[in-house]
Amino acid sequence: MLKIGKAVLGKQPKIVLTIGEIKPHLLKPSLLKKVDILEVRIDCFKDIEEGNVVSFIWAVKKACLRATRKEKPIIATIRSKKEGGARYISPLIRLRLFKAVMPLVDGVDIEINSPILRKVFQEVRAKRKKVILSYHNFKQTPPDNKLKEIIKQAREKRGDIIKIACFAKSKKDTLRLLNLLFKHRGKNIVAISLGEEGIISRFLFPFFGSLWTYACLDKPFAPGQMNAAKMREALDRISNCSNV
Repeated sequence: MLKIGKAVLGKQPKIVLTIGEIKPHLLKPSLLKKVDILEVRIDCFKDIEEGNVVSFIWAVKKACLRATRKEKPIIATIRSKKEGGARYISPLIRLRLFKAVMPLVDGVDIEINSPILRKVFQEVRAKRKKVILSYHNFKQTPPDNKLKEIIKQAREKRGDIIKIACFAKSKKDTLRLLNLLFKHRGKNIVAISLGEEGIISRFLFPFFGSLWTYACLDKPFAPGQMNAAKMREALDRISNCSNV
């Protein structure tokens, strides 16, 4: 049984709410009840000084406790500019930030080919956290053999969760990624087809093996991302239909 924080993964579709440097008071009880996990996108912060980032995550944790009387699992992400990050942050600073927030979060998301991966892994294992090894392609969905190679590579590097997010030029691309996901269901994968043609993946993939889907407050962090309220409504409707 795989967990991130206290959230059990794999039984029911989960929603990860992605946030940037927002005012913590925006995390209202009505919103937090709709999501299961929070992802803090540190690369989207205006001020990435370590003290500011740590203080923000503390404030988010306190806001969750006030709102729901229990903690929400938190994933720290410092996305590389090459894979969709909001800004360039040097590998050295990214490593320092990961180390600074590691005691406060339940997992980190880092690119499969990141130059700091080995050192981040050392911190993750020492603190007994989870690591999401991710691959992003905002131009296309690679051929099937390339996608299989990404999964193989992530497993060899011993990631707890493998995330693949690729731009879909057509519904065929979304179907190819769904087929890959279904073949590897139960193997701790998160899959998303980005863009207009891939929007349906955000609703359906969690029912075919993806551990979670992503949502936002208002402004999307990736093409096709929906706000949390609409995402929860859609997942609940699909779930109810499947139980009929």
